Amino acid sequence: MAAKDLFGSRKPRNPKAERAARPLRQPAPRILLVCEGEKTEPIYFSDLVVAWGLSNQVKIGKNDGSSPDRIVARAEELFALAQREGDAFDEVFCVFDRDAHERFGDAVARLKALKAVGQPLSGVVSVPCFEFWLLLHFGYTDKPYACKGKKSVGTVVVSDLKKKSGFEKYDKGMAGVFGVLAPKLESALKHAKQLAANPAEHAEHPNPSTQVHVLVNRLKSIANGAS
Repeated sequence: MAAKDLFGSRKPRNPKAERAARPLRQPAPRILLVCEGEKTEPIYFSDLVVAWGLSNQVKIGKNDGSSPDRIVARAEELFALAQREGDAFDEVFCVFDRDAHERFGDAVARLKALKAVGQPLSGVVSVPCFEFWLLLHFGYTDKPYACKGKKSVGTVVVSDLKKKSGFEKYDKGMAGVFGVLAPKLESALKHAKQLAANPAEHAEHPNPSTQVHVLVNRLKSIANGAS
């Protein structure tokens, strides 16, 4: 019996046609981060980017002032510049704290306005400060923070962080924080998500809270090959 009879009238295999029929893999999105801090947040995310092999996809832009409104303005400037140069970013994240900033509301309002017109800029807010995200690596807490005596609200959070093993000498700009906390990262992600889902919290940016887990999960998905 002829081979064509064994396999019916199947057409000869065409490797070129098969390759053409496969969907093309989408290129990894380009991400821009603009952080409020000059050391703590940029160092943390720089270490994350290197550890997860994202140096070609994620850029950390130099900020222009430490107030949230200036962080958003700087992110707009860098986003527009990249567009003009033909190397646009797909997503832009502005990382800043609530702390005691007078222009915090202006920054949040500006981000909402940009989103309304389709601009890919998002806020990554921590209340009271970024160190609260670090605290969540050690356990769940929803204890509100406030100034204590002459201590600012941010200093109070740092004082709690210094009670944790390995962070007794913590200071702003401490190197290696991401690497030290990496084994506890999944716990921090779970705790932050749990806090965000707390039905008792109705404020847009409750005290305490953080959106850093949203950004970290996004970067993790890109590192895992998602677009």
